[in-house]
Amino acid sequence: MRQAQANVENFEAQITVQQAQVSASQAQVEQAQAALTFAEQQAARYQDLAEKQAGTVLMEQQTASTLRQDQAALKNAQAALTLAERQIESLKAQRSGAEAAIAQAIAQRDQAKVNLERTQIHSPVNGWVTNLLARLGDYATVGQSVISVVDADSYWVDAYFEETLLASIHEGDTAKIKLMGYGTIIRGQVAGVARAINVPNAHPNDQGIATVNPIFTWVRLAQRVPVRIQIDEVPDGVRLVAGMTATVQIDARPKRPSNSFPESR
Repeated sequence: MRQAQANVENFEAQITVQQAQVSASQAQVEQAQAALTFAEQQAARYQDLAEKQAGTVLMEQQTASTLRQDQAALKNAQAALTLAERQIESLKAQRSGAEAAIAQAIAQRDQAKVNLERTQIHSPVNGWVTNLLARLGDYATVGQSVISVVDADSYWVDAYFEETLLASIHEGDTAKIKLMGYGTIIRGQVAGVARAINVPNAHPNDQGIATVNPIFTWVRLAQRVPVRIQIDEVPDGVRLVAGMTATVQIDARPKRPSNSFPESR
């Protein structure tokens, strides 16, 4: 960028010098125009004298020669002025190119700053980096996972209960969770019940119609439905790992007594 800035300053200096040259060329044009005007007047005067035989032919020829010289000098001065003006236009175009190079260099610098800031990765959640395979010097490609972070505040338990038990399970029910590798009980509560499961015997065909297998066992097992358990508190010494196996017990809410009154007779 410094080189581009130096180029701009160089072109500006050349334009200043060239503008001075244009001014000098304009002065030469004006001087040549004045000399040509005087030569034209002199030529006309001596031509008139020669026609009246009041002047010599030599003087007429000299004034005519001087007129042609002044005409040529004016053309040369005008040509030099035009060249100087075109040179200024060329320098201005080159200066514009140098200014564009500065703008491009600034854009590249800003992009480099953004890329530098992006080299520092900050996790948006609390958690732990897992399955770290990246090493110092590796390149990160757009759209390719390099680091995986497990959100420490997003653990839950999926408990699979038979559909015959769903009627007694409600959101907010307390739950006891026992991990396979720990004897400590973890407390939680029901956060929700899944509203859809896969039915292997009713896949749709190409026309969207359910395809039912004609061979079907009449002893049908109860489907298991996922029930999400929210973990309220993790006891000290228990390390949660996504994918662990747990046993879940849900405490059903006690039934409220009905407000019934004896019939009066």
